[in-house]
Amino acid sequence: VHYSIARCGAYKLHVALRHESVELPGSPFALTVTAGPASAVATTLPADALPLTGEVGPEKDGQTSRQHKQTGCHCVMRALDRMGNQCQVGGASVVTRCDDAHGRVTCNAVDLGDGRYHLKWSSTVSGVHRVSVTIDGEPIKGGPFILHLTSGDPDVSKTELSGSGLTKVVAGKPGIFNILCRDRYGNATPPGSSLRFELSLLPAPEAVLQSTKMLDKSLMSRRRQESSLGTILRTGRDDDVDVGLALGAATGLASQA
Repeated sequence: VHYSIARCGAYKLHVALRHESVELPGSPFALTVTAGPASAVATTLPADALPLTGEVGPEKDGQTSRQHKQTGCHCVMRALDRMGNQCQVGGASVVTRCDDAHGRVTCNAVDLGDGRYHLKWSSTVSGVHRVSVTIDGEPIKGGPFILHLTSGDPDVSKTELSGSGLTKVVAGKPGIFNILCRDRYGNATPPGSSLRFELSLLPAPEAVLQSTKMLDKSLMSRRRQESSLGTILRTGRDDDVDVGLALGAATGLASQA
């Protein structure tokens, strides 16, 4: 006698003579139907996990210490048998791989022992990749899958500035330069709404030194003029007009005299 049941569950199996409808001894029998081995053609990633996305971060860095965000991309896959029943035990050979030729994406599959498999993909390099999942060497339904790893928050120490406006600008013309934000792994990243930049313009040390020298020369010249005025005043001239002219010449105000 051969028979097949597609769905798992508890059943009552009646065995009887066909025409007389007489149950054979022991009938009905309590029958339990369990799931078969995991099947790649019936198993796929859960819909709520697609598309696969995550933030860059090393394999062992499950959380960022600053914002407690989980890094990488995680997914729990429930294996199905070839009839579509959920597997309740583990043991299948589940492997995930990435097409990154440089091996920068770390792929892991962990058997949870109850028919579920925890899949994780992580990298410190942002970008788009294709990942595959196999069961006993056969690709699962719907694969390969697109994995998008986004950059992290800006790291000020990794910021790059470039452009001619940083070193030279024409008077009256706008100075232009670029600010490139990068995360702590060096990936280009948007600044976000919380990051603000400011620009201040101060005299360069050379300009300050030159200004100081010009001021010193001006003071020395003024002192010489005052010294010359003192000499004239000390001559003791009786003519107030002559003294007034001498005073005007010494102070650069001769026109007022």
